[in-house]
Amino acid sequence: MDISADLQNELAQFQQLQEQFQLFSTQRAQMEIQLREIDATLEKLGTVDDSTPLYQSIGSVLLKVDGKKTLTDDLTENKETITRRINSMKEQEDRLKQRLESMGKELNAKLQNSGLA
Repeated sequence: MDISADLQNELAQFQQLQEQFQLFSTQRAQMEIQLREIDATLEKLGTVDDSTPLYQSIGSVLLKVDGKKTLTDDLTENKETITRRINSMKEQEDRLKQRLESMGKELNAKLQNSGLA
């Protein structure tokens, strides 16, 4: 049996949506790794003496920072930004997942009606 052009189009859209969902999941997981690294760094900074010279990696260069507070403030700000981005991505993932589930049910019904499933 042949699949209609409309159904082929819907299947292609469904596949693109699956790929987009996978991409979001991967990006969110990478950001969660960054967040854990920042948490570990902040924890370690808590044990460092205030007079200890500290450096921050900017690309492939290490720059000396003015002090522990400066570095802690920068890391805390980055942590807040990443946390907001993760939360936003989770919301987008949830919406994509709902669309995938809905679209999957519709496609299954259409495929069964056409005798293809």
